[in-house]
Amino acid sequence: MRLKDFLTEEEDTKLEQLKSELLDAPNDKVRTLILAQIDEILDAARSRYNALFTSSEEQATTYEHAI
Repeated sequence: MRLKDFLTEEEDTKLEQLKSELLDAPNDKVRTLILAQIDEILDAARSRYNALFTSSEEQATTYEHAI
């Protein structure tokens, strides 16, 4: 699975928009602001990804102890 698989439809759309804006950014300050927004979106997706696999590992551990 890729991190992109954990983006919501809105996040995916916004990410594509931000990438386009990043290419047209007039200066470093604007690029830094756009990159911060991109990082925020990716961090949210990363949190969902980590929560899914943490949850799966906990269930597997619980199952092993039950046997």
